[in-house]
Amino acid sequence: MLDDPAAGRFSLDIVAPDHPVVLFAWSGHGTLFDTRAMALLGIGATEPDPFGGVYGRIPGTPIVNGVAHEYAEFGIRRKLLALVPNDALVAAYRGFAAQAAQLGFTSLQDMAVGLTHERALSVLRAANVPLRVRSICVPLTPNEPCATSAGPSDRLRAAGVKWITDGTPIERRAFVTSPYVDDPDNVGAFNFPLTPFRALVASQRTGEPARDQVLFHSVGDAAISNVLDALEATGSPSAWTVRRPRIEHGDLMFGADIERAAKNGVVVVQNGTHLGLTPVWAQRFAPDVFGQLEPVRSLLSAGVRLALGTDGIGRPLSPWVDMMLLVIHPTHPAEALTIEEAVTAYTSGSAYAEFEEDRKGTLTPGRLADLAVLSQDVFHASPSALPATSSVLTMVGGDVVWDAGVLH
Repeated sequence: MLDDPAAGRFSLDIVAPDHPVVLFAWSGHGTLFDTRAMALLGIGATEPDPFGGVYGRIPGTPIVNGVAHEYAEFGIRRKLLALVPNDALVAAYRGFAAQAAQLGFTSLQDMAVGLTHERALSVLRAANVPLRVRSICVPLTPNEPCATSAGPSDRLRAAGVKWITDGTPIERRAFVTSPYVDDPDNVGAFNFPLTPFRALVASQRTGEPARDQVLFHSVGDAAISNVLDALEATGSPSAWTVRRPRIEHGDLMFGADIERAAKNGVVVVQNGTHLGLTPVWAQRFAPDVFGQLEPVRSLLSAGVRLALGTDGIGRPLSPWVDMMLLVIHPTHPAEALTIEEAVTAYTSGSAYAEFEEDRKGTLTPGRLADLAVLSQDVFHASPSALPATSSVLTMVGGDVVWDAGVLH
């Protein structure tokens, strides 16, 4: 729908004249809304663009056309969820955690774009899910406060601040150096002016590293370069290495930037599901760009710390689908990982990415008994068999949080 120039509030007004409508792209980037929704959400006809985001406009006018990108759409999520009672959110978190435990997850990293950090923590405390949860602050402005303490539970932790620097290639908002082949006048966009962005990065080089870790959603090569430039302009490699700045996704991290990431102690958190988008990437990128997409083996070879996650939005996704994609890498088989490397990145790599490697991530005496007993031996399964994997027993801190019937 985002490719349709007619998509927007006036078309939606015709097909749904009696209802406020908001449509979110499945990728988490790109939103459409109708005129009734604008009224409900308090979006004016000539609403100014918010920090980090843009509204589509009728060409040649300031009139909002019903399309929102980046922090404009994140603001819409925030306003919609303000209409949802906390009890409903508590139930959603509990349902998510229950499904995740059946897949073998013991830890979740929650990046609640639609909630203030305080509200996210309040809901998580009330949900009291049996898994470990790291609640990551996603402010909508540089001045929005992040909570510094999650409360008494050792399973809920408030740590990290995430900034979203660009979109994705799906809606062609990932900020790239070479134009999109199927939209040659477009290179996407960086969400922030460079000078304020560097000031923002500089402000995040203080505080306790594990609590105040900075995370950047950065997909396009130009966005990644801007992030690395900002790190280098605001601190030495040794200063940043101890802080473990994270680049989430990094799908178009190439060549020299891989070396720069390693030098500055950047942790790359990739998602196996992205590797399954080969047909879309083939439409978006020229052959020389397509030929470098989604490095994972190259990251490990260069000494970049690699972590993996599902990038699940709204419901848990199977890590074993991710594993299948990582060990075959449909876009670039030469970049595939072994199953041992993939499992290591998913477990100890992910623990390192949140400063928790001394507590969890490996089966080691004295560390937390967070573990899953799997339904098959994944180290000897064929790639095509991996998605069928589930957990028959999941434990967190030695407590059983999921039992498929194996305990008697």
